[in-house]
Amino acid sequence: MAKVDGFARIALNGIDNNKEELEEIKPAGFVKEYFKSSEDMVSPIIEKSYQEKLDDFSKGIEELKQRYLPFLEDYTPKLQMEREQFELNDFQFRYEDDEDKRDFTRVLNGEGEFQQVTIPDYKGPIGKWTGYYRKEFQCDYDTNTDERIYIRFLGVDYIANVYLNGKFIGNHEGFFAPFEFDVTDYIYTDKNNTLVVEVQNDAPTLGIDLGDGKIDGDKIYAATGYGWDDSEKGWHHCPPGAGICHKIIIEKRNKYFINDIFVRPDIDKSKAEVWVEIYNTDFANVELNLKMSIYSKNFKGYADENIEFEIEKCGPYVNYYRTIVDIKDMKIWESETPYLYKVRMDLFKDDKLVDQKARHFGMRKFHMDETEAVKGTLYLNNEKVILRGANTMGHMQQCVYNGDFDLLIKDILIAKYCNMNYYRLTQRPVQEEIYDYCDCLGMMLQTDLPFFGWIRRNKFCEAIKQSEEMERLIRSHPSNIMVTYINEPFPASWGFKGHRSLLRNEMEEFFEAASKAIRLNNPDRVIKNVEGDYDPPTRTGLSDFHCYNMWYTNHALPIGKLHKGYLPAIKKGWKTGCGEYGTEGLDPLEIMLEDYPKDWIPDNINDQWTPQDVVNSQSYTMHGDWFEEQDNIVDWIKESQKHQALATKLMNDAFRRRSDVLISTAVHLLIDAWPSGWMKTLVDYRRKPKPAYFTFKETLEPVRVNLRSDKFTVYTGEEIEIECFTLNDTPKKMDGKIIITIRTDEEEICSFEKELTIQDSTSIYCGSIKFVIPEISNEKEVVHIDSVLINNKNEVINQERLDLVAMNRDNTNAKVTTIGFDKSIEEGLNKLNLESDNVANNKFIVIDKNDFDKQYENIMNNVKNGGKALISLNDIKECNIEGQKYGIKILGEKGADSQTGKGLFFVARNENHRFTKDNKDKDYSFMYDKKTDSFDFITEDGIVGEVDEHILFTYKTPEFGINLKGPKEKVGILSEKKIGKGTLYFSTIKIDRLLGENPYLDKLIKRIMK
Repeated sequence: MAKVDGFARIALNGIDNNKEELEEIKPAGFVKEYFKSSEDMVSPIIEKSYQEKLDDFSKGIEELKQRYLPFLEDYTPKLQMEREQFELNDFQFRYEDDEDKRDFTRVLNGEGEFQQVTIPDYKGPIGKWTGYYRKEFQCDYDTNTDERIYIRFLGVDYIANVYLNGKFIGNHEGFFAPFEFDVTDYIYTDKNNTLVVEVQNDAPTLGIDLGDGKIDGDKIYAATGYGWDDSEKGWHHCPPGAGICHKIIIEKRNKYFINDIFVRPDIDKSKAEVWVEIYNTDFANVELNLKMSIYSKNFKGYADENIEFEIEKCGPYVNYYRTIVDIKDMKIWESETPYLYKVRMDLFKDDKLVDQKARHFGMRKFHMDETEAVKGTLYLNNEKVILRGANTMGHMQQCVYNGDFDLLIKDILIAKYCNMNYYRLTQRPVQEEIYDYCDCLGMMLQTDLPFFGWIRRNKFCEAIKQSEEMERLIRSHPSNIMVTYINEPFPASWGFKGHRSLLRNEMEEFFEAASKAIRLNNPDRVIKNVEGDYDPPTRTGLSDFHCYNMWYTNHALPIGKLHKGYLPAIKKGWKTGCGEYGTEGLDPLEIMLEDYPKDWIPDNINDQWTPQDVVNSQSYTMHGDWFEEQDNIVDWIKESQKHQALATKLMNDAFRRRSDVLISTAVHLLIDAWPSGWMKTLVDYRRKPKPAYFTFKETLEPVRVNLRSDKFTVYTGEEIEIECFTLNDTPKKMDGKIIITIRTDEEEICSFEKELTIQDSTSIYCGSIKFVIPEISNEKEVVHIDSVLINNKNEVINQERLDLVAMNRDNTNAKVTTIGFDKSIEEGLNKLNLESDNVANNKFIVIDKNDFDKQYENIMNNVKNGGKALISLNDIKECNIEGQKYGIKILGEKGADSQTGKGLFFVARNENHRFTKDNKDKDYSFMYDKKTDSFDFITEDGIVGEVDEHILFTYKTPEFGINLKGPKEKVGILSEKKIGKGTLYFSTIKIDRLLGENPYLDKLIKRIMK
């Protein structure tokens, strides 16, 4: 059985927006004003080639590396007392067998077929299984009564039961949190020790598909992780495997030791509140002394040493102490200059130093407004901040896993190079080393608790525990600015599993309980309950939506509406975020040829091939709404990556124009961890950018000029208006001027200008330009609209080119008979010089079923004798012709195109048909709808009935779980059938809304009617 694409199914189920607590976000209102004419001309804006951009990328990453390397320095004094420790790396591993269940001593004694593995080790399969890691080792520590020996695990996925020398010493549930056990009483210092770690995996709460239906378990794991090197399972979509995925350390320490340090910066008062935890292994109240020193870590010059820290007597186990210190001449942590300090704690017993511990911190403030009329504005160091970022799916975790910290640095710099200021650590906390490096390099982070869709009722308390573990892992890191609890919670209308999982009102109670646990450990934490809410709104705090409307077609809202300025319905009185959006872009050819299994790729690159051969690729299924089917691997890659770049441009621009409401965006995804891992990435696993990466970079320039048009194909002589916006993600206002020049490749047409003040941290409509498309000598020409934003020093801040395709109208006259009446169609026909004449002739446009039925014989006789009739099926719905039934199938319904939402912005053309053989592949896309004054659906229906040939069409895609290969069946949008000497044309195109406004479509309709 073919695997069901669960992620596509989730997206296509849609969002439950029908609630009183939500409000529709309509385009921001503005008073239209116009630029004045200008004598200045913008120099032609020429886009660099892909190779030139790659060259700039390599240079830019190196420049960033040199700029930020100083922030990786550590100028603080070394600790006088380092804890002795060593790592356990080489283990034996095997899976549990039936005998082990009856006789566990077999495992302890090393019986069975073990294989050698090196820690970290993460593996499959997915689902429920148990495995054993076993190691014999020596520990030659000299210990006295004042010392203890601990075993530390920095990460085990998922449940770990730990045995030392046959003794069960403890267990832990959860894949991300470090944990440790005191093994002083069980470890040998004079002979071999045997450590056994029993690792238990389970199905995650989201569920897994094992081929015979989906099953969910108790594992708190969403849909991101390390993956493993296996092309069938391990590479793709971060499968929920298990293993010991971080270090195991044996450590000797004093029986009184510093357990943790946390610093709460207060930049408003130039102070820091220092929290320290001291652990006392004695069952007694003990007099201890504490001194504190604070140093500048990655810059020189600050030292405040040996500050007395008065503390009460330490009782047994953990003790919590706090104090407040001044930070003189404070240096702020921010993205451009991530200055760090380090606090060192010295613990004394009877004036003897018994332990030291240090922790870096940043003087940084991040908060969210909850007092204004519209809540949710974010602030970094008391200045507004808009988060622009990307999701992560294992690439940085793999860097730490493999000990490749140079690559980790590069991954952070790749993000900074494309103007990102934050990473969403998607659906999981990660290893602490990632937070450390982001602290040093100035990359903000959002960390997610690993829930997706559901929260199992029986895991409520475990989830609270893991919420606290998450906060304790990240709270000291200035890079981490926000947390969330669940990705895409599902509404009850999806067939809710109330017998297994929390109801939504109960989930809201969990959010409140988890927030209390988190703020007990960090009162300053900004919390966003939900990422991508499919059952909005959350009761408290900021909302968030996910939007894949240029891949999972019309997801959240159609791209035409987004381009116009609409957003999905959001929580009343609040701003919002968009935590995921994106499209698939296939891996480059070199990765496919060098890394993919041979049965995924053709023997020859010119051979017939589809991406269906690539495990978990969505391009074969989803492409048909956006680009034509290709027949070889090279063209599939090219067209896939072109669409990814187009979607990135349209969506980023639309999001940025609504930064009055939308305060965070994160593309899905930036960097892949594996070949064909998550091909929505903009950068492949070798860290080579796809074309969309550079589009992403350009659209995230902090201060931009942006041009918006609802039309992309226009007529000569037509008056066009283009809206102009400034997009400012910085907290700084600036004065400047925008100049816009209209030109063709042959001549300059006109220029416009406007002086303005660019507002901080928002987008502003700053005016429109109005001009007439000039006459052209060729059949079509490109009209370039070049814009430049300059500051008051006449320095170029940003520039942008918008291209329109201009065509001449066909002014020849012809007559048609319309069967039925529609004013919009009449107006469209007039623009095409197709005169609507009710006198019978041999050319008909049928738009009314009753009139068609009445005149059926006359129409058919004319057609049989050489006439033609265009039957608008989306108007008449169905008809019976010569004993054959014709009708429509709503796109998105089973049988027409089962993977899409309703309505298409693109239809494919028959490149061999006499009417369309001269067209390009994207000529029938993004058409202007005069009723909505935006580009909108070309059609919402497919043709049902027997025809001879399709002129325009979409693709019938397989239902979920049906594995098809080869070219897909076509679904007619405009099709023809010969009747006698004439021709019937069946159409589901919205001609009442599109006719007369879209040159390629107009030309096609006129060719049919002439």
